[in-house]
Amino acid sequence: MKRTNIYVSTIAADAEEVIKKYGFGIELGQFCTAAAMEDEAIRKSTADLLASLYSPRAVLHAPFNELFPAAIDPQAVMLAEKRYRQAYDTATSFGIDRMVVHSGYMPFVYFKEWHIEKSIKFWNRYMADKPGNFQLYIENVLEDEPRMMADMMKEIKDERIHICLDIGHAACMSDVPVEEWISVLSPYIGHLHMHNNNGSYDDHAPIDKGKIDIAKTISAIKNCCSPDVTFTLESMDSTASALWLEHREGITDE
Repeated sequence: MKRTNIYVSTIAADAEEVIKKYGFGIELGQFCTAAAMEDEAIRKSTADLLASLYSPRAVLHAPFNELFPAAIDPQAVMLAEKRYRQAYDTATSFGIDRMVVHSGYMPFVYFKEWHIEKSIKFWNRYMADKPGNFQLYIENVLEDEPRMMADMMKEIKDERIHICLDIGHAACMSDVPVEEWISVLSPYIGHLHMHNNNGSYDDHAPIDKGKIDIAKTISAIKNCCSPDVTFTLESMDSTASALWLEHREGITDE
């Protein structure tokens, strides 16, 4: 696999070590909780981390706690808009032009049709004033099948908006095989989160430790997705995930 397509999430304690060893990119998880964007100590430590890395490639994971773009309450929608504007400002302050956001879908709260309709309006509105080089990736979390995200993307029609397919979430929340998620969403996938689990708890295990057949998953990605698709090792132990990739898939510069 191409080195330049691989990122490591800072949820892993060994993220910095693995990024430096392999020359991977970084996905910043520091701001998954919105208040962190207003913490100057966290912002400074993040700037110091970015300055210390060999690779300038970075993605920012936006906050997601209590943020619902398709909320029924207009005040909740306004909160989501505010925090995602802050996330954009935070990303650009670090020179980052790629950002992952959670879809905010809540089963038993929103009908799928409602979520799709309101999400289309929210993300089109959100991206309207963003520059052409800024890329947004909407991540599945509680979705139980991939077609609702495909239906959403069919209507968004903004080439800067993509899907971030989280294979661990798909395995936890859905009976649909991960390979089918990839096939259905392949026209829209720009980024993936790679981690594993036992199917009942989202524990972000190394990519080869769980119910997901990661070799089969990677084969489906290669067969269905753009060769430019990127992915983040989002496991708590990124060394184990990187070693598996190195030994089973190979890591190349081309």
